[in-house]
This record gives sequence, C-alpha cells and structure tokens, in this order.
Amino acid sequence: QEALKARFAVLQLYNNLCRVCLPFVADSWLGKALHATRQRLCPETKAQCHDLALSLTAISGVVPSVSINRARATASTSKRHTVFRQLYDKLEPHTMRTAQHTSMLWHVSFEGEGGIDQGGLFRESLMEMSKELHSDVLTLFLECPNKRRSMGSNMDKWVPNPACSSKQDTRMYRFL
Repeated sequence: QEALKARFAVLQLYNNLCRVCLPFVADSWLGKALHATRQRLCPETKAQCHDLALSLTAISGVVPSVSINRARATASTSKRHTVFRQLYDKLEPHTMRTAQHTSMLWHVSFEGEGGIDQGGLFRESLMEMSKELHSDVLTLFLECPNKRRSMGSNMDKWVPNPACSSKQDTRMYRFL
C-alpha cells in the first residue's frame, strides 16, 4: 500500500510539472515527448493540453456568409449548380478552423427564401449537401458494393469514387 501511495504521489507531481511547463513546450520535441506519456496524465492535465492546442491553432475571424440558390440547384442538371458546389465555390477559399469557437461553420441564406440563420438554415444547407453527395447527382461517392448487390451489411454506406482523382476532386474531398 505504501508503494501505491508513493506511485500516486509521483504521478501527481509529474502532472503538476506538466501543467506548469505545458505552455512553454507545446510546439517542441518536449511537447511530443509529453504526448507520448499521455496515459500517465490526469484528465485535468489532458484537458489543459487540449485547450492549449485549440488556442494555438485557433484563427480569429468572422464566420463566412454565403447565399445559396436552391431553385437553381433543383432545376439544373449541371453539377456546377448543386448546393454542394455552390457551398464549395464560396467556402473553399476560407479556412474552416473556426469550428472550434462556433457551432456553425458558415452563415447561409437561400436566395428567394425568407429566414435568418440561427442554425436552422445552416443545418438545412448541410442536409441538402448530404442528399446530393449520397445520390447520383454528384460522383464523388459511390454506393458500396453491398448496396449495389442488395446483400450483406453496410448497405447504407458510400465510398469515395476512385475515378474522382483530379486536383479539383481532391480539393473537394479535402473541403468535405
């Protein structure tokens, strides 16, 4: 029992030292060594590590606003007018790392439709984009082989299309 108490005391001391040193070693080889010993860190110390990492990678800025023409997306047979493509064209130049600070990656309005985006229009844009990606409207994803054969498990899954390997396709996958 004494050995267990001594081990616990050493781990507490180690965690206290890590908390003090963390801001100074986060981006160094020492930070990587600290990461390698994460199983010895208390939840509070791990939380501090995560908070520090988020603050170091945070980008301050305004959440981008986009306007989507849903009528054009529905009426057009061109992949260029889909909701996904409209979002991609308008948002791809922006960094999406602002997600750490907000529940919405972008503010959206639908042309010719009323509404103020308090989260519902954002979710609607995600649903529209998902419907397009999980259909034959866009070719970035294909139904899994089990779905095509109507047998086995995972019939609701989609897989990346190996034919979509251009530089533009790669950027679209990265955007997703």
